[in-house]
Amino acid sequence: MKSEQHQRPRLFRRLTLYTSLLGILFISLFFATTYVAQEHMEIISLHHWLDAEANMLENEYRQTQSFSYRPNPAEFDIYRSNSGIPAWLSSYTKPGFFEHQLGPEDKHFLIRQDPSGNGLLYIVFKDNADDYLDPYEEKLHIASLITGTAVLLLMITYGAYLVRQFAWPLQQLGRKIQQMPPDQPDFGAESPYEEIYRIEQALSDSKRQIAGYFRREQEFSRFAAHEIRTPLMVLQGSADLINRCISDDQPGYKAAIRIAQAAQDIRLLTDTFLLLGLDHIDSQHYDRVNLSVQLHQQIAEAAKLQPAPCLLSEPTAEHCTGQSLFKTNIPDELYICAPQSFVLIMLNNLLRNALSYSNGIIEVTCTQARLTVTNPTSDLPDHSPNKEKGKHNQDKHYGYGLTIVERICERLNWQLTVERHANGGQFSVSVDMSSSLSDATNK
Repeated sequence: MKSEQHQRPRLFRRLTLYTSLLGILFISLFFATTYVAQEHMEIISLHHWLDAEANMLENEYRQTQSFSYRPNPAEFDIYRSNSGIPAWLSSYTKPGFFEHQLGPEDKHFLIRQDPSGNGLLYIVFKDNADDYLDPYEEKLHIASLITGTAVLLLMITYGAYLVRQFAWPLQQLGRKIQQMPPDQPDFGAESPYEEIYRIEQALSDSKRQIAGYFRREQEFSRFAAHEIRTPLMVLQGSADLINRCISDDQPGYKAAIRIAQAAQDIRLLTDTFLLLGLDHIDSQHYDRVNLSVQLHQQIAEAAKLQPAPCLLSEPTAEHCTGQSLFKTNIPDELYICAPQSFVLIMLNNLLRNALSYSNGIIEVTCTQARLTVTNPTSDLPDHSPNKEKGKHNQDKHYGYGLTIVERICERLNWQLTVERHANGGQFSVSVDMSSSLSDATNK
């Protein structure tokens, strides 16, 4: 469990990472936009200058019918196709703006129709003359770098602050969740945010309810330990006194026996439920129980509930009634380490449930610390209108007994398996007590 918790990413770090990545992406787009913009601005500026020089030359030719105007010779070279042009310009034969890589230099130039009407006019920037914007570009790059870095730091700082605003209430919420056990101090809703405030309020209300449940459970345990055991002692003592005062043939003798047995059953149930309610069962409550002996005793006790006890033990012994019987396959000795009250309650519930809803042979098998009780069920036929009601009552009856058995198995780490075979008309319950078998062997 701890390793899984360590593998989970922290929300604060994850949000900070996402915010930083978003800031880096924004700055990258900012630099890319700045670079593309300055490249286009440079081209637009160069084209504008070339256009201006070409327009001046055309206007001068229209006025004077001569090429008396010449652009700045330090910046431009003027070529006319009918007067000869450099070889690298010979491939450009259409008007427009062009860029040509000539050695280490990229030449920007403009081609227009010659004002005289014969051939083409070429206006070409001299070497490095078109790099007049480089100082401004360098300043633009430095300004963009400073601005982008400042914006990135600002976004990271703001993102960390924003993430902390969300992470801090969640951290407080996590601390309050750790205070949910009843032995931890109470807490209230303190978050400034409405959504988290409601969660804290719900946790606080749940903590009070849980504390109330535990308090009532502890009070019941104390009451059961004192208030229930006192009348049980009175009942047991009274039953013993009655047994000494009357003979076996008097009518009240059997009633006194039933009272004593009922008192003993209540005491056993009380001890079991109190033990189930403990957070930890101490070793002093564990006994080395002979499961085989307990099974035979509880089968005999359960059989007494029938009008005529019935028991079929392999291979030859057989005692049965017309409605139900036991068929056992139990080893001579099988020891487990468990609280004896748990074992008795589990066996009582399984056997008496089987007797209550069996219409045939009840099979009790115990092999390798695996106890299996199988009984034929008495489901009504499909056409019976009471089938659903009968099935509900039967499942409900099994559910009450099996719930206690399930709790016992959970506390002792036993494996409980319940199978209902509708077609075969059988109900089977298996309890694997292998863990307790090894404990009993090592004890």
